[in-house]
Amino acid sequence: MQTSFISSNSELQRYFDQPILDIEDNDFNLLAWWKTQEPRCLVLSAMARDILTVPVSTVASEAAFSLGGRVISETRSSLNPETVEALICLKGWSLADSRRQEEECVTELEAEMKNLSISRASWIEDSSLDEE
Repeated sequence: MQTSFISSNSELQRYFDQPILDIEDNDFNLLAWWKTQEPRCLVLSAMARDILTVPVSTVASEAAFSLGGRVISETRSSLNPETVEALICLKGWSLADSRRQEEECVTELEAEMKNLSISRASWIEDSSLDEE
């Protein structure tokens, strides 16, 4: 365990010993730079990749945190944490089930439309044969 700490320390020291980059270019790609540093700083480059690739959008995280506010209201503020967790899980499962049912309906409608176009095509062919 101590050797791991020493190698990490030396990796960090190698990073600090590097000269400071003079970047005048606005097109500098920080992720690409860390990719080039991977052979020398394996752990630091992996940490940089994990931190720098965080999605810019906060919509998903805001939605996740605001769900708690919709579950815990003035009248439900005394619920214990297990009950709140159960309510949030039930809400998620309910939404997933309704999405699954909606997807099944869409699939059924697509199949019916395909059958309808096939029967219409055969009807058109039959009616053109009658005209001859």
